[in-house]
Amino acid sequence: MRKGAVIKALTPQKQDMELINKLSRRELKEDEVYVFSLILCDNEVDRDFERFTTETLNQLAPMFVGKTGIVDHDRKSANQCARVFAAEVQVKEEKTSFGENYACIFAKAYMPKIKSNEDIIEKIDSGILREVSVGCAVERSLCSICGKENCGHVRGRDYEGETCVKLLSGATDAYEFSFVAVPAQRKAGVTKAFGKTDEKGDERSMTEKLKSLKAGEAITLSFEEAEALKKALSWGESYRESLLANVRKFSRILQPQLNGEVLEAMTKSLDVDKLRELENVYGRLAAEKVPMSLQTAGKRNVPAANANGDFTI
Repeated sequence: MRKGAVIKALTPQKQDMELINKLSRRELKEDEVYVFSLILCDNEVDRDFERFTTETLNQLAPMFVGKTGIVDHDRKSANQCARVFAAEVQVKEEKTSFGENYACIFAKAYMPKIKSNEDIIEKIDSGILREVSVGCAVERSLCSICGKENCGHVRGRDYEGETCVKLLSGATDAYEFSFVAVPAQRKAGVTKAFGKTDEKGDERSMTEKLKSLKAGEAITLSFEEAEALKKALSWGESYRESLLANVRKFSRILQPQLNGEVLEAMTKSLDVDKLRELENVYGRLAAEKVPMSLQTAGKRNVPAANANGDFTI
């Protein structure tokens, strides 16, 4: 694991200012900007037992040029403080924990020397702000053991001496970099989105996430996803209660001697599918025992004076 500061202040050079002024709306001078270098992400295994392939890093590097720097991944315009103006993949002689040459995205960013940035600049210079994390999207998360996207291997576990990690491949977009306290990657940190994403950077579908959860992997839910699950759970509970209410009603017709507590104990462990099947069976049996007459059927040969007296439609 490589150690050392991720962020390093630089003296802006002429070529730096040329690249910066391609992004600015007016020509900036050297004394108007604060320039620093940073390692955005690398191909080492991170704290989530995931790692970028070197090929993915090469795809991501140009995508980060022009992307904004924010704080704690809070994508509000008020949190924008910097912008990447150059990024490239650097490959080192040293080896990673899995035996490949260490590779990382080395980038340069700038921020205007304005009052709102004074605190950030001071924290960078004093070594307080050292770590960064990036927001990006990749197409696939492949198992290092079998090479599949969905399998039974659990990341972080050892299989015949080899630790399972997820290989992040196929970069599709880069969103931003952020100053954070504890990045996922030990060197720089990364937040990731898998699968195809929309313009908001939404992550994997809920179905894919639940498959990963079933396989024993940890997943991260957005606030919207958590709210959707909460709502779905509420609807499911309401539907199950309606099925139970019908089963109780039909049971009173079919088995009036059956104690209510016994029925509750019998149905407590049933899932919705089995409970629905029980409701259908009880419903048919109850209808045979006590035939129901439809309110909308009306009565035949009703005198004209009382034709609507029975709510006939």
